[in-house]
Amino acid sequence: MGDVVRQGWDKPAASAFIRREAAKLPEPGERAHFATLAETELTSLHEGNFARYRVRPDEFTAWQKTWR
Repeated sequence: MGDVVRQGWDKPAASAFIRREAAKLPEPGERAHFATLAETELTSLHEGNFARYRVRPDEFTAWQKTWR
């Protein structure tokens, strides 16, 4: 999550990144679960929880503008 926010990726770029990362997992079932979990976490990010991913407030604010 932190990489997506720090890079300022929009939804299509984040989705592509998640798919690339999921493809590195050995089990197909794990890939789908990872992708679903990662996308859910991204859509759930807000001002009260972004710090868990070691994201600075200015990074989060900039990312939110791109994400919308």
